[in-house]
Amino acid sequence: MHPINELKQLREQMIEQLTQIPEYQALKAMERFIGELSSIYESPNAPAMNDGPLHKPTVASLDSRHKNDMPSSSPRVTPYIPAHRVA
Repeated sequence: MHPINELKQLREQMIEQLTQIPEYQALKAMERFIGELSSIYESPNAPAMNDGPLHKPTVASLDSRHKNDMPSSSPRVTPYIPAHRVA
């Protein structure tokens, strides 16, 4: 046999063995899933993230809301200890 034919047969055997491994099957399934999601989100029908002036105020208002929600200093809370109960 020619070395090229032997290499092709060896390659086919290796591919067949790989397809039987569960981890390899899972990896290929994940690659297909990621490819499908990429094709969905990168399609021209998907809305663009930069919608111009509508996008910037929304982000600014969300950022300011997030900053207002975070307390500047945490209030001091004393832990409840049953021995300190008042009768």
